Amino acid sequence: MMARQMASGLRIMTKVSVAPKQAKALSMAVRRFPSMVSPVACRKDGCGYETFDPDDAAMVAELRRQGGQALMSWRVRDRGMAGQMGVDASAIEEVSAQIQLDRSKAM
Repeated sequence: MMARQMASGLRIMTKVSVAPKQAKALSMAVRRFPSMVSPVACRKDGCGYETFDPDDAAMVAELRRQGGQALMSWRVRDRGMAGQMGVDASAIEEVSAQIQLDRSKAM
């Protein structure tokens, strides 16, 4: 009963678009980002987490910086263990190097 009262009066509006007569090929890419990012620069002030916006250049730069630091930490700490296990970590090394290169170009 309560749910029915809550839903009473709700209206759903949609936009309808007409499909083109000729279809076009599309390319899609799926990228995963965290929903929230904690900027390092303002942590001491207690700024907490901010919603990640992939269209915000500053937010993307912050996430890249944090990702680069995390990969560098992994390289320093865990690279030997991967080698001991017979795991080829060269792809991670390449990604880390590219992030560092991109970071140095941005500065």
